[in-house]
Amino acid sequence: MKNLCVLLSILLLSGCYKDKGNYDYEQLNEIIISGIDENETYYFNLGEPFTMPEPIITFSDSTNAHNDLSYQWKLDNKVVSTEKVLNVEVPIKPGETYYVGEFSVKDERTGIAYIQKFRFNVLYNFTMGWMWLVENNGRVEMNMMTTNQKFYPDVFTSINGEELGSDAYQLVEHWSSTTYAWYSGVLAVAGENSVEVDDGTLSREAWMSEEFTGGVLPEGFHPVAAAFTKNYSCVVGDNGKVHIRHSEGGYLYEGRYPSMPFYSDFKISPKVAWANPPAYNVALFFDENTDSYVYLNSYGELCRFDEVIDEGGAFETVNMNKDLVYIATVEQNESNSIFYAIVRDKSTQKYYSQQFEFGITGTSAYLRTISEKEFPDIIDENTCFSVGYKTTDVWYSKGSILYKYNRELNDTPVKYKDFETGDIKAIAFNAWGDQYGVIVENGDRYDFYWEDTYGTSYQGQTGLTGEVKSLIYKVGMEFYYE
Repeated sequence: MKNLCVLLSILLLSGCYKDKGNYDYEQLNEIIISGIDENETYYFNLGEPFTMPEPIITFSDSTNAHNDLSYQWKLDNKVVSTEKVLNVEVPIKPGETYYVGEFSVKDERTGIAYIQKFRFNVLYNFTMGWMWLVENNGRVEMNMMTTNQKFYPDVFTSINGEELGSDAYQLVEHWSSTTYAWYSGVLAVAGENSVEVDDGTLSREAWMSEEFTGGVLPEGFHPVAAAFTKNYSCVVGDNGKVHIRHSEGGYLYEGRYPSMPFYSDFKISPKVAWANPPAYNVALFFDENTDSYVYLNSYGELCRFDEVIDEGGAFETVNMNKDLVYIATVEQNESNSIFYAIVRDKSTQKYYSQQFEFGITGTSAYLRTISEKEFPDIIDENTCFSVGYKTTDVWYSKGSILYKYNRELNDTPVKYKDFETGDIKAIAFNAWGDQYGVIVENGDRYDFYWEDTYGTSYQGQTGLTGEVKSLIYKVGMEFYYE
């Protein structure tokens, strides 16, 4: 009987609490908080002040507006500020998944508080930003401009007290899977001294040689490109051979590259692409011996596209008599990726754009060629390309001028900007395709520019030395929340 009375009391209290909640909910319309997006993740940098956009406070009935208000910021359920504008240093460490924060404003006349929640994460200093490799007086240098507009020249040497070597080829970002998210790492493909570096600190985790059986690179093998999926890592040598290792759910120390490359007659191009995100297990290659697309199947084997039925029939994908100039993934269609490629006809030297859909579900591969169109401008081997992910714009260079056109319409290109000082050497877009980095020749030096597609300029760098080899936008945690 006693237990029954306790249970009835709990139920009655629950009913009262629910009614009060409904009453408070009705009052929320009196003050409206805007300027903070609950669907966006806000990023703070470790060791730097945490700042947020200034909240905009309005009253639903403007005739009752007043300034008798108090404020409170909570980060990870801890009160960190009672100011309207957040600008504080908080000892919160980077996390595997996002934290929850909230801003509240209390109407002191009524005693009612109004709350706007948001999510945030704390990043190491080097988690996101622009990275590029240069060869400078026989040395490879890794430079970085972070998203908080700080420039770190020769950052790998500065942090690690070691040098990368003498041959620069490519920077590649890739990911490892955790319980909560995908975390990125960076692979600097630089001759014999290719290296894995930590996502947020850029400290050296392993030289690539340590990731082969026996702890040494195979004789005569010089890495020039790499591709990654959830279950496999692939590294391409300047001899066109590919070493493939199984590394389910991660990329580092989970298996070793075999000392023998994948056995085939393929001569694999250093231009590679993979699905975004890598969970879809798609990596694409190009065989220069037969001018054919090649994919990595679910068993870790390289196969030509003629082993898959083409559901589109828009163009030939094998024995094309064409060179691959550029390839990238441009959007995701459920489990399949849409790829965009530039090819050059060996007979006519004309350039064409190709679009196709490809994916692997279980052990079954799907292919649908979409279109092959003559490129709508006269370009050459010095042209640089970049495609904004989930946008239809293709950006390319002609000398010092940056152009763009719509890849679906194949319309007349638009001249976007003339950098004037010299030829454009590299272009890269961020995760959403609304900001780009561009490196421009300037006499015997080069300049780095960072802008958005609406014309806003961010912190750049001018008068840098070296021959630029590779430019990427290091996505970091943005990849998971994108």
